[in-house]
Amino acid sequence: MRRRRWSGPGPLRPALFPDTGRGLLSRRPLRPGATLVSIPLSLLVSSATALRSELGAALRAARPAVSAQLAVSLWLALERRRGADSGWRPYLASLPSAYTTPAYCEPRELSADLLPEALLSAARGQRRLLLRQLERARQLLRQTSIPCTAGWEISEEEFRHGWFTVNTRAVFLDPSLAPGLFSEDNLALAPFLDLFNHSPTATMSSRVVGDHYELVTEDRFSAGEQVFINYGPHDNLRLLLDYGFVVPSNSQDAVPVPAEWVPLPAAAQDNSPAGDLTIGRSGASWGLAVRLYLAGLTAAERAAGRAADVWRLAPEELTAPSAVRRALAALLVRLVRHLESCLTAQRALPAPSDALQVCSALLCEWLLVLQGHVWELARRPGADGVVRPVYATRLGDVVTVSATRENGEECYIVEKAAVKP
Repeated sequence: MRRRRWSGPGPLRPALFPDTGRGLLSRRPLRPGATLVSIPLSLLVSSATALRSELGAALRAARPAVSAQLAVSLWLALERRRGADSGWRPYLASLPSAYTTPAYCEPRELSADLLPEALLSAARGQRRLLLRQLERARQLLRQTSIPCTAGWEISEEEFRHGWFTVNTRAVFLDPSLAPGLFSEDNLALAPFLDLFNHSPTATMSSRVVGDHYELVTEDRFSAGEQVFINYGPHDNLRLLLDYGFVVPSNSQDAVPVPAEWVPLPAAAQDNSPAGDLTIGRSGASWGLAVRLYLAGLTAAERAAGRAADVWRLAPEELTAPSAVRRALAALLVRLVRHLESCLTAQRALPAPSDALQVCSALLCEWLLVLQGHVWELARRPGADGVVRPVYATRLGDVVTVSATRENGEECYIVEKAAVKP
């Protein structure tokens, strides 16, 4: 980097931290407005870098046009293949050998017994996207005549590493600085800068000054303290999918609810607006509250036009009817028990992958969100003599888990508490 006109690490130095691993430490006190790093644009790895390489002709000729992420991912895989002949070898050697996004879960771990539906669907979707992009990468390589690629059928592992290096480490680059040949051409890898870890409370900005890309902090840091940047206001599911980690007590977190858990009668489906079905720290999302409200309407209420009310009601008004409140209470218990079941199965799995262990951390964070709404009150024997839990909810209901139905699903008996918990 110094040979390419980098002035050095400035106030920072790389360090290892017990909770986040590698990161950047402040060597002196920093005040708001301080420049954290200044990286020459010539050191940024972007689609322009790929275009200048031997891949350039194939990338320009690709129809339909490839994404900037695919171009940079393929360039990374090619440079890794060059080994000692690559001028980027020191940077490539500094990268992790693997990542902890769900695409790094082993095939046996992508199971409905181990992952809740929202996470399992996202993990499978991530893998499908990866395989589609891998096939495009192989097509591009067949169109090149680069000596070091002769007979090379890029493997899934090689491409996966390149793809998630870009996915987890790229910074936003003003599109006006990119060549504009690719879709979503606004990303770049920035050596040294990509050692920053994320904090949802960090405030900073980026800028281009002359021929340098800079990050400026709006926070204060003491000497010897880890310096963070903010990757964006993401919930833990998005952080896991894009970066491979979760943030404890993330204020953005919300627990997804499968749509099939809240079925709508056909007559109510036209009145159901699009919206996320989640439970956050403040309660049910508007989309979930609407769905519960519509599902709880009687035929007479729908005929009287009550379905039209959903557009003007707030979530707390939508969940006020007793039928809705009771359905939400049962839903909360079902979510808790489903997440606990997945965690139990994960912990029983021998030699889980690092990626699955981060998935476990996500489920634990989701349970913390739900614990603000529902908690185990006691354990009592049912009519069949089996001891099962009884839950209390913030809604004021008590939910008893009873014997399972023939299809294996649990039954939930919801009763109004004599005193609100």
